[in-house]
Amino acid sequence: MDNFDKIQLLLTRDIKPIQFMLAGVGYTFASWGEIPGISKILHGVNFMYSEDLVRSVIGHKISCCSDEACQILASRAKQMTSNYVAICGAITTTRYRRGDNHFYYRGQVNGISFNGHVVLDKATEADHAKETLHGIMVNRSVDENIVYSTVLDEIMGATK
Repeated sequence: MDNFDKIQLLLTRDIKPIQFMLAGVGYTFASWGEIPGISKILHGVNFMYSEDLVRSVIGHKISCCSDEACQILASRAKQMTSNYVAICGAITTTRYRRGDNHFYYRGQVNGISFNGHVVLDKATEADHAKETLHGIMVNRSVDENIVYSTVLDEIMGATK
C-alpha cells in the first residue's frame, strides 16, 4: 500500500487531527495539502529546514537530528494537541559528505505512543558524482517516502 492509499484509509477512521513538527524533512510532505479531506486528520505542520531555526527551538548544544531533538519537538507539538508526530531527519542530497541519512520519529495518536530511529542507505561519493540533479532529487523523494511510510504505518497501527 502506498502513502496515498494509507492516507485515504486514515481518512475513514475516527481520529483527532494530528500536529506534525518536522525538522530536516518535508520535501514530499508538502504535497499532502493537496489531498481532498486532509484537514480531517491534519491539525497543522511546522516545517524547519534551516539549522539555525531548528537550534532556536531545540537549543544550540543538541544535534539537530537526534532522539533528544525529536523529544523536544514532540513536547512542543503535544502542547498544541493530544495527537502529534515529530520527525527529525538528516536526509540530504550530499549525504556522502557526512554519512548522514537517517531519521528519528516519535508521536502519540489516540493515546498510543510510538518512536523509532531508521537508518537509510546512503550513496557513495562515486554514486553521487555520476547522478544528475534530477536523479539526486528522485533519490531524496524515495528516502522521504520511506520516512512518511514508516510514520503512517505507526499512525495506522494506533487507529485500528
